[in-house]
Amino acid sequence: MSDKLLAYSAAAGAVMAIGQTAKAQVEYTDLDPDVTVMTAVSGARDSVFLDINNDGTNEFLIIHGNGDWYGSFISIRMQNQNKGAFVKTALNYACSTWGGLYNFPAKFDQGSMIPDVDSLFTPLGSNASFSYSMQLGWASTGGTCVSGPWKGVTDKYIGVRFALDDSTSFHYGWIRLDVAADFGSAIIKDYAYEQTADTKISAGDGMPVSDRNGILDREDLQVFSSGSNVIIKASGDFRAEAEIINTLGQRVKVMQIREGRTEIPVNRSGIYFIRVSTEDAMITRKVFIQ
Repeated sequence: MSDKLLAYSAAAGAVMAIGQTAKAQVEYTDLDPDVTVMTAVSGARDSVFLDINNDGTNEFLIIHGNGDWYGSFISIRMQNQNKGAFVKTALNYACSTWGGLYNFPAKFDQGSMIPDVDSLFTPLGSNASFSYSMQLGWASTGGTCVSGPWKGVTDKYIGVRFALDDSTSFHYGWIRLDVAADFGSAIIKDYAYEQTADTKISAGDGMPVSDRNGILDREDLQVFSSGSNVIIKASGDFRAEAEIINTLGQRVKVMQIREGRTEIPVNRSGIYFIRVSTEDAMITRKVFIQ
């Protein structure tokens, strides 16, 4: 199994979180480039961990398996991690002579409200089961059966929630993805969550308007690492505060930045979150310092 920790280094792919305004309280993370989970190797699987609130603790795991489920099916499934949970729905999908009512991750359209009803969510915590309740769908390796509610979807959302404290309050969010018609792969595009506990969120909330139209201009701000330095490049009339945060949530450095190129040295190697905040937006980037 190849487990991928998203954006563990600059070379592994950019992760950018863009909040709307401070009032919106939605933190949005764009996976740039999109992350594909797939494996063409029989008997193997590929998986991607998702850390919805970028605090260093994974809430979900999306798996693509090739022949590792009952030895003869390609499948895509989702598992809870730590204090994560997702909305499930009971549907009847059949293959050949077997079928039945099974639980799947519910599929939401953009703008649909993510519910806050306890009974609609999977239990909190790690769930490594290969049960039907985790499946988005499956295909027999011979191609005689391709079944499941996420077959061939584009820009659909999984409704999620997670707990940060004693599990008496929750933060709600969504994950957007595409799934191939033959379940040969899934593409994870972005995700977001409501920073205010016990507050509802709609699928797509927090997503920049330009991104909803398929165009997101990131040319005015670039955040990346080079050796032991964090590099921030901004154009135009730009003023913001930059925070460097370690995986324990501790602020290592805070400074004001303006347009042009800013280099910030970091003494210790490891994974860091670079949060750049203006009056009406917030961008968070994971980088690896050597």
